[in-house]
Amino acid sequence: MGRASYFLAWFGGCVSIGTFAMGSSVVGTLNLLQATLAIAIGCFVIGIALALNGAAGYKYGIPFMVQARSAFGFAGTRLPGLVRAVPAIVWYGFQSWIGAGALNMVSATLFGFDNLVFYFITFQFLQIGLSVMGFQGIKWLENIGSAFILLSLMYMFYATVQRYGDELSASLLTMEGSWGMPFWGPPCCFSAFTAL
Repeated sequence: MGRASYFLAWFGGCVSIGTFAMGSSVVGTLNLLQATLAIAIGCFVIGIALALNGAAGYKYGIPFMVQARSAFGFAGTRLPGLVRAVPAIVWYGFQSWIGAGALNMVSATLFGFDNLVFYFITFQFLQIGLSVMGFQGIKWLENIGSAFILLSLMYMFYATVQRYGDELSASLLTMEGSWGMPFWGPPCCFSAFTAL
């Protein structure tokens, strides 16, 4: 993966349910500039932590469990493995369900085909296929997906400003906000949550 692919993978990872949840939690407390900076700080901290933690894996292809042996030993790697496995299983199912729900809603709206179970199973097979393809599959998906996500977000931002511009200006742009705990709390919580 080159620098552009790493950037697109980081960008695609930042556009997640956690980021949107953090962003929505600060609406009304922070102004638009502060909310954007809080989200950017959280994503930047996570990006640095993941890059440092995964440097050997990215460069040499060493799995995390092999890398953890130097700190925990052979038997000790079971605990970090379980700590990483439980959220991975939960997020795998949760993200499959969210993705299936989104695909089902788009399909029902555009084509009249409404079958959530079909899309859930399809989404799980897609994730399994990406897992089997490894970094090359992730690189391919992130390069295409990040461009699609960016274009979609730009359209959503434009449509929202066109429709609710006056309300957004009154509630997000002109409010004073806070540079204290309401500003620093979300990036810290987001970083800790994502690190798990």
